[in-house]
Amino acid sequence: MVAQEPAPQVLEVGAEINVAPEPVAAPIVEPQEVPAEAAVDANAIVDVPHPEPPNRLERLVRVLEVAPPGVIDEARDGLQRLLGPDILLPDAPARAQEYLMVLRRQRTITEAEFVEIYELLQNLPARINERTIAAAQARQVQAHYRGVAQQAEASRDSLGDRAIRVRDLWISQNHLQTHIQDLQAQLIEAKAQLVVVTAQLEQEEPQIEQPLAAFEAMTQNLAQAREAVRQAERAAADTSFRLDEHLLRLTHAGRKL
Repeated sequence: MVAQEPAPQVLEVGAEINVAPEPVAAPIVEPQEVPAEAAVDANAIVDVPHPEPPNRLERLVRVLEVAPPGVIDEARDGLQRLLGPDILLPDAPARAQEYLMVLRRQRTITEAEFVEIYELLQNLPARINERTIAAAQARQVQAHYRGVAQQAEASRDSLGDRAIRVRDLWISQNHLQTHIQDLQAQLIEAKAQLVVVTAQLEQEEPQIEQPLAAFEAMTQNLAQAREAVRQAERAAADTSFRLDEHLLRLTHAGRKL
């Protein structure tokens, strides 16, 4: 317990005040020890730090709670500018959402307008992704088509060479047969040459069957690849049309602000 000092005397109303009061002996109070807890509490009160000034984020929040007219106009102009083809620029959707949230916080747009634009902005990445995927698939199909076309061209060249070879052998055979009829004196030699040429023909002619069948199958694959390219291009055109329609709706929604 801390020793309590005597309470000061309060003068009653109407009491006379002595200009020179007689000296009164002050009571002798022995000093007492102050408890350690009380000393710590006193030091704590003295050492309380001053409150820190608000940081930049707190100041920004205070400003945004009551935004000046210039901020609202800037947000509206920026949102109208971005709600269109410019929305495809980098970071444009994020900035558009920031402007939209400012207008909503300041209650300068209706909740229906906010929901419409917000949902369109949320669905925009999906539409862009659809167009990107469709374009990538179209490029893959076109690359496959070019590869099949190159293989078909190489097979056509090889088949053409073999066809020319067979044609030349047929011509040689006919020429030799005619030469046998015209040159009876050289019949033995001509027959020998006929046997040789006939053997070559029998060797070369069956070999053309396999590349011919392969070329026919490759022609079918080429037709299928061409059809796949048309379908992929049609799908890419459809997704591009849907994206254009989505951008048109965004622009229309921005003009209604």
